[in-house]
Amino acid sequence: MICSLDQDTHSNYGAGLLQFMQFCDSINISEQDRMPASGILMAQFTAAHAGLASAKTLNNWLCGLQFWNVINS
Repeated sequence: MICSLDQDTHSNYGAGLLQFMQFCDSINISEQDRMPASGILMAQFTAAHAGLASAKTLNNWLCGLQFWNVINS
């Protein structure tokens, strides 16, 4: 399934996953509580990056997190 992504999408999704993991580390979210992520955690992640990343970037990151959750479910 991951092979279905083109290189740019794969790179963008990977960047989002890295940002999410770093965010979770910064607020001491345990690994078991990261995925599947709660709606509250996703809202916190989005709010923390609002104004720092473009809407397009945030959308790519969130799509990547959704994809990662699907392939790891």
